[in-house]
Amino acid sequence: MIGHTINNYLIERKLGEGGMGDVYLGKHNRVDRIVAIKVLHQNLYSNERIRNRFKNEANALIKLAHPNIVRIYDYVEQENFACLIMEYIEGFTLDEYITKISGPLTALKASKIISGILDAVQYAHDNNIYHRDIKPGNIMISKDGFTVRIMDFGIA
Repeated sequence: MIGHTINNYLIERKLGEGGMGDVYLGKHNRVDRIVAIKVLHQNLYSNERIRNRFKNEANALIKLAHPNIVRIYDYVEQENFACLIMEYIEGFTLDEYITKISGPLTALKASKIISGILDAVQYAHDNNIYHRDIKPGNIMISKDGFTVRIMDFGIA
């Protein structure tokens, strides 16, 4: 995927991988926008049920606009793959943040993180979307440590 273009986004490097797909860093080739692109694993794409679940994730999340939820900008499906184009958060998952950056969190820092997560979960619930997989690996902390965002609603 690296070096390929999807909807004006040049895929520059792999950021990580999950159960449903790989995530890449993409850069728009005309405007100054960096995104994360989650590409459904090829072997899962051929399964119509899973492909529909992936599309449903996009349909549900594209409607959400909350400061503590990673934004979904677009869903792209082409002949042999599907992907989500989403907001890129430069930072760390919560588990990486604790183990590599901060160490044990102070009560104040932990309460700020939890408060952001709970606000986002409440907002999603108010919109009939239930994450069902809240864990440190699905919480992003910005590089400066101030922004908290929930990501990966893959089984919502």
